[in-house]
Amino acid sequence: MQCLANLSRTQKGVQAALQAELPLSITDTMKQALQVQAGKGEDLWKQQLCTAAAACLQHMCQHTDARPAVQAAGAIPLLAQLCDLDRWSVQVVRYASAALASIAVGPDVKWETFEAAGTALMALLKCSDSAAAGNAKLAIRNTCDHPKARIALQKVMKEDAAEYLQGLPDLPPDYRYHVPKATMTY
Repeated sequence: MQCLANLSRTQKGVQAALQAELPLSITDTMKQALQVQAGKGEDLWKQQLCTAAAACLQHMCQHTDARPAVQAAGAIPLLAQLCDLDRWSVQVVRYASAALASIAVGPDVKWETFEAAGTALMALLKCSDSAAAGNAKLAIRNTCDHPKARIALQKVMKEDAAEYLQGLPDLPPDYRYHVPKATMTY
């Protein structure tokens, strides 16, 4: 898996990975690994596998043409699970949060990303690792281009939300509940 992560760093490697349907294979492998209950001392292989898988997905998500394949493979909820510092190493969390930040650039996945990973990303903002916290901040900022994600963030984070929304254009007013009644004049 580490070899695949290294190969996915180049454009040719990403193209070859897409032809081989690598995102689907990686997500299937991650799903199986996440379902296995490892005993004491057996967790190392899981950490290593998830580190390499998250790294591979993160490298692929940096390429515009690979993002839809990663999304279609169902990687977003899996990457959200990997953003838990209590369960995963800092390296796994860094790669997973960076992958979420990269995939959230796409206009059609912003809400899906926030819905699956918003809570985990908000928790990462307070972690001591600056890279993981920075990736989480970037992912949240990328998802907040979607109105639902922005409103949800403002509800949860109250005053702190302003820092993440700084520089984003204001949302258009919501007229659904303020529709003036039509008056008919004859």
